[in-house]
Amino acid sequence: MQGRTLITALVVGVIAVTAVFAWRMMKPEDGTWSAYKERFIASDGRVVDTGNEGISHSEGQSYGMLLAVAHNDRATFDQIWSWTRQTLRRPDGLFSWRYVPNAVSPIEDRNNATDGDLVICWALLQSAKTWDRPEDRASALTIADALANLIVRDGDDAYLLPAVEGFFSEEKRIVNLSYWVFPALHEIAAATGDPVWNQVIATGLRLIENAKFGDNGLP
Repeated sequence: MQGRTLITALVVGVIAVTAVFAWRMMKPEDGTWSAYKERFIASDGRVVDTGNEGISHSEGQSYGMLLAVAHNDRATFDQIWSWTRQTLRRPDGLFSWRYVPNAVSPIEDRNNATDGDLVICWALLQSAKTWDRPEDRASALTIADALANLIVRDGDDAYLLPAVEGFFSEEKRIVNLSYWVFPALHEIAAATGDPVWNQVIATGLRLIENAKFGDNGLP
């Protein structure tokens, strides 16, 4: 590791699994999407985290966008994407991770969250393919370029940092394996043609394999 210590935050949770089920298994005709919109999406496109004092975050916005494409709901997709880019987008093309309504400074912490950025990028790529919208593909590629700045290479390995700030120094790097949203990573690798994304995928799979423990082999 060239003298650096890899600290892996083993929070391999529901993120990638949720994304796969949301995209492949929910059906537009089952009524779930209408109920979801009524409960969680404000009229301006803000996805409300009702279990966390009504805040919004880039992850919630990203899944709202992805679900809107899955349900062929362009109007809702455009609402969510408009609020997201107007409110959360940073100068570097990534997105601030948290918005606190009614606060004096709703975006006090302007750091990003890489998982949210990845799924926003993925949702835009899906929108471009589903609705033939080249402008969404262009936006996705801009985000992918910004995300590439969070990849730390070490030989054949490529580590994806959880955010721009707070997770890397010359002495250590901190990664969160739950941020390796593999369906999004595969889509970005195909869209960009940049082999570094395949390195990121391979490194994530290796870290998960190495992190297995116990009788069930869970990370």
